[in-house]
Amino acid sequence: MNQKQPQTHVIIVGLVTSLFFMWALGSSINGILIKHFRDTMHLSLFEAGLIDTAFYLGYFIIAIPAGIITRKIGYKGGIIVGLLLFATGSFLFYPATNIGVYSFFLLALWIIAGGLTFLENCAGTYITKLGDPIFAVRRLNLAQSFNGLGLVLTVYFGGRVIFGSKSENVYVPFLIIGSMVLVLSLIFMFTKLPPIQDKSDSPTLNLNILFKYPHLRYGVIGILCYLGAQTGIWGYFLYVVNEKIPGISNIQANNYYSLCFLIFTLGRFSSTIFMRYIKPTKLLNVYAVTNIFLLILTIVLPHMFSIYALIAVNFFMSAMYPTIFSLSIQGVGQDTKIAASFLVMAIIGGAIFPPFIGLIADKSGSILYGLIIPILCFVYVSFFAIRGHIIKSTVGM
Repeated sequence: MNQKQPQTHVIIVGLVTSLFFMWALGSSINGILIKHFRDTMHLSLFEAGLIDTAFYLGYFIIAIPAGIITRKIGYKGGIIVGLLLFATGSFLFYPATNIGVYSFFLLALWIIAGGLTFLENCAGTYITKLGDPIFAVRRLNLAQSFNGLGLVLTVYFGGRVIFGSKSENVYVPFLIIGSMVLVLSLIFMFTKLPPIQDKSDSPTLNLNILFKYPHLRYGVIGILCYLGAQTGIWGYFLYVVNEKIPGISNIQANNYYSLCFLIFTLGRFSSTIFMRYIKPTKLLNVYAVTNIFLLILTIVLPHMFSIYALIAVNFFMSAMYPTIFSLSIQGVGQDTKIAASFLVMAIIGGAIFPPFIGLIADKSGSILYGLIIPILCFVYVSFFAIRGHIIKSTVGM
């Protein structure tokens, strides 16, 4: 039995890691859908942008219920619920396409986001608990690396499937994704996962944990800022390319955009290796400071030098989310599941910050000035890496 345990453990880690790949299929396709629906359904930019609004609202609204439900049914149950919601939302693209009502598509995306909320809440926390806590951050970074791989494949192939098809065939990739997710949910149903109980795990919901654990509170703000910076940089990347290289074709610009996700994925894998030799907090600070410098270069450098600097930002963004997440839930004991819910709720930053980037661009006449917001976001991430992550419970004070 003892000899089989390590092998079984590796299989379980691999199975949970597959979830990180799968939810990339649902989350990274939004940018493609915005362009596709705007062209085929003649939407305004505001209407097309409701895709991201619906998606991130799904995360925000479902996060706390997901934490409560997971607390009652366990990590395995939460994962299965998340996969079933993910599959349901994907399959809804078929009737939505037949009906041709935009709000139906938004509903489908909202349900997908709800499923992904369960997966991020459960899988992210479970992978940190599944093994030696000393290597929790490293394990989560490795698992998140496969999320990056899913991003690359979805952006590269998803764009070709959706943009190369008729508008009535947009449901095809979602039927494929939904089928894959449904099969994975069945695998989890019939797989015995090692039960992991947080010490003194209480069934009651304590909404005051943000005040009990300052490092968790700082971590929530850190996730909020990071997602705001990430979404803003990805959302406006093509606008920066167009401004720096006037006349560049959309296909050429999209090639640079795809390169962003490849660099992002390489950064995730590389960071897992770096953390063998560098403390996660130090690495996080180095990455944050480097991105501040690279964004300044993006603003001031001409032509391709600016684009390469912005592409490089993706390498150093790669490890920020899993590292902030892991550091934030350390030391919260019985409140781990609810703490994870607050951290997942902070993904709403992806809907809050980008509009302000666009507002600055509209007022100044240049998207480059809008990059001051991601710069400020990375300043906060640096603070979290230096001081904000320090565990200091206020219980009994």
